[in-house]
Amino acid sequence: MKKVLCIILLLSQSLIGNAQTSGGQITRKNSSRSNVQSSRKNNSSTSVTHQKVYPQCDEVFNRNDRLQARGVLNVSYGDNQFFMLPAPDFNGHILERDRSRKQITLKQASCKPNAITDDEQWLKENGIQLNSETVGIGMNIGKLALRRRLKTGGYHVLLLGVSFGDITKVIVTDEKETVLYAAYDFENFRKSPKRDKSDDYSGKQHIFDVIIEGSIMYVGHGGNTYSSTYGNQTGYITTIDLINNEILWTSMPLTNNSGIALIDNSLITGYGFTDEPDYLLVLDKYSGQRVQKIPLKKAPGYIITKGSSVLVRTYSYDYVFSIK
Repeated sequence: MKKVLCIILLLSQSLIGNAQTSGGQITRKNSSRSNVQSSRKNNSSTSVTHQKVYPQCDEVFNRNDRLQARGVLNVSYGDNQFFMLPAPDFNGHILERDRSRKQITLKQASCKPNAITDDEQWLKENGIQLNSETVGIGMNIGKLALRRRLKTGGYHVLLLGVSFGDITKVIVTDEKETVLYAAYDFENFRKSPKRDKSDDYSGKQHIFDVIIEGSIMYVGHGGNTYSSTYGNQTGYITTIDLINNEILWTSMPLTNNSGIALIDNSLITGYGFTDEPDYLLVLDKYSGQRVQKIPLKKAPGYIITKGSSVLVRTYSYDYVFSIK
């Protein structure tokens, strides 16, 4: 789609009803509903065994509400129109898991070397059509460049940033890109407390990927370099309630810097980097808890569900996993 967008986000009262304006930015008020994220306590542990868990909020995940329009896209623009999300818990903020809820298990069916540069061939051979589009130079939304356009959950998601590796704002709109459903600023997600403060550029994190299911948005976010640059506080999935503008859970660190896929009650993602462990993960999508961890030879990139299989494209190997 080659139109140049220059828009304002005219947000209705439903967007800012749970927010107050402070210093030109929108910040969240505490909701009357018990919000697991706003009531969290600091926790320094990142292991599954010792990770503190918080109460379930299954009723939010189980609703099938269609998002309500909150405004329109117009010809002027201002940063303060985005909802400024609070910082996530960089130690992870997972919820109680209902163990009666069935989760998938992945079993490796094959692993074959690839030619590294043959991504397009791999996609074509497997009949995969990506739901994302990388937008070239010149596609702008106000002051920020439109870097990616995603099709997910019946919506278009527009990812904005100063560069492809520095995406910080997310817009949820309709497929014609005329109606506004949500607009978020992830600036508070960028700087983990344990980051290398001498490296301000590399120490900043950004948005990797977004999937919407119902009224829940799953966001992959982290950095572009070694985890030590961030004090091992990088590589997350965070879930956001798009109706109440609230963070529901944040995964443990070193969970995601790849694609995201949803299957039934499970979320599949992965993490890896040079000289770091590479693995695939199955999470309970309701709680963020890890269900399965599978070592890989290289870091995962594409994670695609196809029938009863999950296809995983890594830097130099192609995996197929059967879904059990």
